[in-house]
Amino acid sequence: MDMKFLIKPIAAIYLYYVSRDIGIPHFRTIMTVIGIVLLLTFNILIAFQLPFTTIFPLVRDTENRTQLWINMILVWTPIIILFAFLFSRKRLANQDLGESVVKKAGIVLFVVFTFLISTLIILLVREGLRKGTI
Repeated sequence: MDMKFLIKPIAAIYLYYVSRDIGIPHFRTIMTVIGIVLLLTFNILIAFQLPFTTIFPLVRDTENRTQLWINMILVWTPIIILFAFLFSRKRLANQDLGESVVKKAGIVLFVVFTFLISTLIILLVREGLRKGTI
């Protein structure tokens, strides 16, 4: 699997966290990328009115909190491990990016998260109006 096109942006995030002296930059980078993917996935699922079990088959409506936690662990642990393996600390740290790219990474992160969360809110309001719950 060739992930070269993703390495530079993810390395920019990693190096941004390193330059800001933010603790555990590698884990924070992995969780940031997963958060972006998750927000984008939720936006797509809501926009096309797809059930969440389409993407997350183990997540079911359940009253049993223990079962829900076990399901979430079964879904997310392999994803986190896969991302940590694909984007290792050494691989991210070895990228030669200019200081301006690293500084722009913080601004881009803010814009991306703001856009994705705003879009999610708009889609959720639209969905609530469609169902008559708002």
